[in-house]
Amino acid sequence: MTSEAQSTELNDTEILELTEKIKEEESRGSPLIGVLEEMPALLKEYENGNEIYKNKINNLITEGYNHFRRIRGDGNCFYRAITYAFIELVSKDSQAATSAKERLENVGIPLLSELGFDSDIMLDFYQPLLSILDNVKDPSISIGDYLKVTLNDDEEVSNSIVVFMRYLTSATIRKNADDFIPFLFAYEGDLQLDDEGMPDIKKFCETYVEAFGKEADHLQMTALGRVLDLGLKVCYLDASERPTVDWHTLNENSKTITLLYRPGHVDLVYK
Repeated sequence: MTSEAQSTELNDTEILELTEKIKEEESRGSPLIGVLEEMPALLKEYENGNEIYKNKINNLITEGYNHFRRIRGDGNCFYRAITYAFIELVSKDSQAATSAKERLENVGIPLLSELGFDSDIMLDFYQPLLSILDNVKDPSISIGDYLKVTLNDDEEVSNSIVVFMRYLTSATIRKNADDFIPFLFAYEGDLQLDDEGMPDIKKFCETYVEAFGKEADHLQMTALGRVLDLGLKVCYLDASERPTVDWHTLNENSKTITLLYRPGHVDLVYK
Protein backbone atom coordinates (compact mmCIF):
# COMPACT_ATOMS: atom_id res chain seq x y z
CA MET A 1 0.00 0.00 0.00
CA THR A 2 1.37 3.43 -0.93
CA SER A 3 1.91 6.19 1.62
CA GLU A 4 -0.79 8.19 -0.21
CA ALA A 5 -3.27 5.36 0.17
CA GLN A 6 -2.32 4.92 3.79
CA SER A 7 -2.89 8.61 4.49
CA THR A 8 -6.48 8.42 3.25
CA GLU A 9 -7.22 5.83 5.93
CA LEU A 10 -5.89 7.98 8.78
CA ASN A 11 -7.94 10.38 10.85
CA ASP A 12 -6.91 14.02 11.26
CA THR A 13 -5.04 13.41 14.51
CA GLU A 14 -3.07 10.50 13.06
CA ILE A 15 -2.19 12.53 9.96
CA LEU A 16 -0.97 15.39 12.18
CA GLU A 17 1.15 12.99 14.24
CA LEU A 18 2.59 11.42 11.07
CA THR A 19 3.39 14.86 9.63
CA GLU A 20 5.12 15.93 12.86
CA LYS A 21 7.17 12.73 12.88
CA ILE A 22 8.28 13.25 9.27
CA LYS A 23 9.20 16.88 9.99
CA GLU A 24 11.17 15.88 13.06
CA GLU A 25 13.14 13.29 11.11
CA GLU A 26 13.84 15.78 8.31
CA SER A 27 14.96 18.49 10.74
CA ARG A 28 17.56 16.40 12.56
CA GLY A 29 20.99 17.78 11.90
CA SER A 30 19.80 21.28 11.08
CA PRO A 31 20.77 24.05 13.53
CA LEU A 32 18.38 24.79 16.38
CA ILE A 33 18.90 28.48 15.61
CA GLY A 34 20.30 29.40 12.22
CA VAL A 35 22.61 32.22 11.23
CA LEU A 36 21.27 35.52 9.92
CA GLU A 37 20.63 35.16 6.18
CA GLU A 38 19.66 37.60 3.46
CA MET A 39 16.16 37.25 2.05
CA PRO A 40 17.29 36.02 -1.41
CA ALA A 41 18.19 32.76 0.36
CA LEU A 42 14.51 32.39 1.25
CA LEU A 43 13.52 33.20 -2.32
CA LYS A 44 15.78 30.43 -3.54
CA GLU A 45 13.63 27.84 -1.73
CA TYR A 46 10.84 28.67 -4.19
CA GLU A 47 12.88 29.25 -7.37
CA ASN A 48 11.24 26.25 -9.05
CA GLY A 49 7.97 26.49 -7.19
CA ASN A 50 5.06 28.70 -6.27
CA GLU A 51 5.09 32.17 -7.84
CA ILE A 52 2.77 33.44 -5.11
CA TYR A 53 5.40 32.79 -2.47
CA LYS A 54 8.09 34.49 -4.53
CA ASN A 55 5.94 37.57 -5.09
CA LYS A 56 5.16 37.85 -1.38
CA ILE A 57 8.82 37.48 -0.39
CA ASN A 58 9.76 40.18 -2.89
CA ASN A 59 7.10 42.42 -1.36
CA LEU A 60 8.61 41.80 2.07
CA ILE A 61 12.01 42.85 0.74
CA THR A 62 10.42 45.99 -0.70
CA GLU A 63 9.03 46.75 2.76
CA GLY A 64 12.54 46.62 4.19
CA TYR A 65 12.66 43.07 5.54
CA ASN A 66 16.12 42.10 4.34
CA HIS A 67 17.15 39.26 6.68
CA PHE A 68 15.70 36.16 8.27
CA ARG A 69 16.85 33.47 10.66
CA ARG A 70 15.88 29.82 10.27
CA ILE A 71 14.66 27.86 13.29
CA ARG A 72 14.74 24.06 13.40
CA GLY A 73 11.38 22.63 12.35
CA ASP A 74 10.95 20.15 15.17
CA GLY A 75 7.60 21.32 16.53
CA ASN A 76 9.32 23.65 19.00
CA CYS A 77 10.18 26.36 16.46
CA PHE A 78 7.90 29.03 17.92
CA TYR A 79 9.32 28.63 21.42
CA ARG A 80 12.91 28.63 20.17
CA ALA A 81 12.21 31.64 17.96
CA ILE A 82 10.59 33.75 20.65
CA THR A 83 13.30 32.83 23.16
CA TYR A 84 16.09 33.89 20.81
CA ALA A 85 14.38 37.09 19.67
CA PHE A 86 13.33 38.00 23.22
CA ILE A 87 16.89 37.69 24.55
CA GLU A 88 18.30 39.39 21.45
CA LEU A 89 15.93 42.31 22.00
CA VAL A 90 16.49 42.88 25.73
CA SER A 91 20.26 42.38 25.43
CA LYS A 92 20.48 45.74 23.66
CA ASP A 93 19.89 47.49 26.98
CA SER A 94 21.14 46.18 30.34
CA GLN A 95 18.11 47.69 32.09
CA ALA A 96 15.78 45.88 29.70
CA ALA A 97 17.54 42.58 30.47
CA THR A 98 17.20 43.30 34.20
CA SER A 99 13.51 44.14 33.82
CA ALA A 100 12.89 40.98 31.80
CA LYS A 101 14.49 38.85 34.48
CA GLU A 102 12.57 40.62 37.23
CA ARG A 103 9.29 40.04 35.40
CA LEU A 104 10.02 36.34 35.13
CA GLU A 105 10.92 36.16 38.82
CA ASN A 106 8.01 38.30 40.04
CA VAL A 107 5.27 37.32 37.60
CA GLY A 108 6.12 34.21 35.59
CA ILE A 109 7.59 31.92 38.23
CA PRO A 110 4.95 32.74 40.91
CA LEU A 111 2.28 32.07 38.26
CA LEU A 112 3.68 28.57 37.74
CA SER A 113 3.54 27.90 41.47
CA GLU A 114 -0.01 29.25 41.67
CA LEU A 115 -1.13 26.86 38.94
CA GLY A 116 0.38 23.88 40.76
CA PHE A 117 3.63 23.30 38.89
CA ASP A 118 6.37 21.88 41.10
CA SER A 119 8.78 24.71 41.97
CA ASP A 120 11.83 22.45 42.29
CA ILE A 121 11.23 20.88 38.89
CA MET A 122 10.56 24.25 37.27
CA LEU A 123 13.85 25.57 38.67
CA ASP A 124 15.79 23.15 36.48
CA PHE A 125 14.01 24.50 33.42
CA TYR A 126 14.05 28.25 34.07
CA GLN A 127 17.47 28.69 35.67
CA PRO A 128 19.34 28.58 32.32
CA LEU A 129 17.20 31.45 30.98
CA LEU A 130 17.74 33.58 34.08
CA SER A 131 21.50 32.98 33.82
CA ILE A 132 21.49 34.05 30.18
CA LEU A 133 19.59 37.24 31.04
CA ASP A 134 22.26 38.02 33.64
CA ASN A 135 25.14 37.31 31.29
CA VAL A 136 23.90 39.34 28.31
CA LYS A 137 24.31 42.49 30.42
CA ASP A 138 28.08 42.04 30.26
CA PRO A 139 29.31 44.53 27.60
CA SER A 140 32.39 42.42 26.91
CA ILE A 141 30.27 39.55 25.59
CA SER A 142 29.52 39.18 21.88
CA ILE A 143 25.77 38.57 22.01
CA GLY A 144 25.65 36.72 18.70
CA ASP A 145 28.44 34.32 19.67
CA TYR A 146 27.04 33.85 23.18
CA LEU A 147 23.52 33.05 21.99
CA LYS A 148 24.92 30.64 19.41
CA VAL A 149 26.74 28.73 22.14
CA THR A 150 23.83 28.72 24.58
CA LEU A 151 20.75 28.42 22.37
CA ASN A 152 22.11 26.51 19.37
CA ASP A 153 25.20 24.51 20.31
CA ASP A 154 23.94 23.44 23.75
CA GLU A 155 20.80 21.47 22.94
CA GLU A 156 20.17 20.62 26.60
CA VAL A 157 20.03 24.30 27.57
CA SER A 158 17.88 25.16 24.55
CA ASN A 159 15.44 22.35 25.28
CA SER A 160 15.23 23.27 28.97
CA ILE A 161 14.20 26.79 28.04
CA VAL A 162 11.66 25.47 25.52
CA VAL A 163 10.08 23.38 28.28
CA PHE A 164 9.99 26.40 30.61
CA MET A 165 8.39 28.55 27.91
CA ARG A 166 5.80 25.86 27.28
CA TYR A 167 4.85 25.63 30.96
CA LEU A 168 4.78 29.42 31.22
CA THR A 169 2.41 29.51 28.25
CA SER A 170 0.24 26.81 29.77
CA ALA A 171 0.02 28.62 33.11
CA THR A 172 -0.95 31.87 31.38
CA ILE A 173 -3.73 30.18 29.39
CA ARG A 174 -5.09 28.36 32.43
CA LYS A 175 -4.92 31.48 34.63
CA ASN A 176 -6.81 33.49 32.00
CA ALA A 177 -9.13 30.71 30.89
CA ASP A 178 -12.05 33.02 30.13
CA ASP A 179 -9.92 34.85 27.57
CA PHE A 180 -8.81 31.70 25.76
CA ILE A 181 -11.64 29.16 26.00
CA PRO A 182 -13.68 30.80 23.19
CA PHE A 183 -10.82 30.11 20.77
CA LEU A 184 -10.82 26.42 21.63
CA PHE A 185 -14.21 25.81 20.03
CA ALA A 186 -12.60 26.35 16.62
CA TYR A 187 -9.44 24.44 17.47
CA GLU A 188 -8.45 21.83 14.91
CA GLY A 189 -7.91 18.82 17.12
CA ASP A 190 -9.59 16.47 19.53
CA LEU A 191 -10.70 18.41 22.60
CA GLN A 192 -11.95 16.94 25.85
CA LEU A 193 -15.00 18.61 27.35
CA ASP A 194 -15.74 19.13 31.03
CA ASP A 195 -19.02 18.21 32.76
CA GLU A 196 -20.62 21.43 31.51
CA GLY A 197 -19.73 20.77 27.89
CA MET A 198 -16.95 23.36 27.83
CA PRO A 199 -13.46 22.63 26.53
CA ASP A 200 -11.27 21.27 29.32
CA ILE A 201 -8.54 23.90 29.28
CA LYS A 202 -6.21 21.95 31.56
CA LYS A 203 -6.36 18.93 29.26
CA PHE A 204 -5.89 21.18 26.25
CA CYS A 205 -2.75 22.66 27.77
CA GLU A 206 -1.35 19.27 28.71
CA THR A 207 -1.91 17.98 25.17
CA TYR A 208 -1.22 20.96 22.93
CA VAL A 209 0.96 23.32 24.97
CA GLU A 210 3.08 21.44 27.49
CA ALA A 211 3.88 18.47 25.25
CA PHE A 212 7.37 18.83 23.78
CA GLY A 213 7.31 19.00 19.99
CA LYS A 214 3.72 20.23 19.64
CA GLU A 215 3.43 23.18 17.31
CA ALA A 216 2.00 26.51 18.46
CA ASP A 217 -0.64 28.71 16.88
CA HIS A 218 -1.96 32.19 17.65
CA LEU A 219 -3.41 31.10 21.01
CA GLN A 220 -0.05 29.96 22.41
CA MET A 221 1.68 32.93 20.78
CA THR A 222 -0.71 35.39 22.41
CA ALA A 223 -0.34 33.80 25.84
CA LEU A 224 3.45 33.68 25.86
CA GLY A 225 3.74 37.21 24.52
CA ARG A 226 1.42 38.39 27.28
CA VAL A 227 3.35 36.88 30.16
CA LEU A 228 6.70 38.04 28.72
CA ASP A 229 5.27 41.55 28.19
CA LEU A 230 6.27 41.27 24.56
CA GLY A 231 4.54 42.28 21.34
CA LEU A 232 4.49 39.84 18.44
CA LYS A 233 4.19 40.91 14.82
CA VAL A 234 3.41 37.81 12.78
CA CYS A 235 3.99 37.70 9.03
CA TYR A 236 1.86 34.95 7.47
CA LEU A 237 3.54 33.68 4.31
CA ASP A 238 1.21 31.23 2.60
CA ALA A 239 -0.20 30.27 -0.78
CA SER A 240 -3.35 32.40 -0.58
CA GLU A 241 -4.08 34.54 -3.64
CA ARG A 242 -3.42 37.83 -1.82
CA PRO A 243 -0.48 39.64 -3.47
CA THR A 244 1.10 40.48 -0.12
CA VAL A 245 1.58 38.66 3.17
CA ASP A 246 -0.97 38.91 5.95
CA TRP A 247 0.20 40.68 9.09
CA HIS A 248 -1.19 39.98 12.56
CA THR A 249 -0.19 41.88 15.67
CA LEU A 250 -0.51 40.07 19.00
CA ASN A 251 -0.10 42.02 22.24
CA GLU A 252 0.51 45.63 21.21
CA ASN A 253 3.76 46.60 22.93
CA SER A 254 6.71 48.93 22.47
CA LYS A 255 8.91 45.82 22.73
CA THR A 256 8.07 43.79 19.63
CA ILE A 257 9.63 40.94 17.68
CA THR A 258 8.68 39.80 14.18
CA LEU A 259 7.91 36.18 13.36
CA LEU A 260 7.80 34.69 9.87
CA TYR A 261 5.04 32.09 9.85
CA ARG A 262 4.72 29.55 7.08
CA PRO A 263 2.08 26.83 7.52
CA GLY A 264 3.34 24.65 10.38
CA HIS A 265 6.57 26.55 10.91
CA VAL A 266 8.01 29.72 12.48
CA ASP A 267 11.24 31.55 11.63
CA LEU A 268 12.43 35.06 12.48
CA VAL A 269 12.47 37.98 10.05
CA TYR A 270 14.28 41.31 10.44
CA LYS A 271 14.27 44.81 9.00
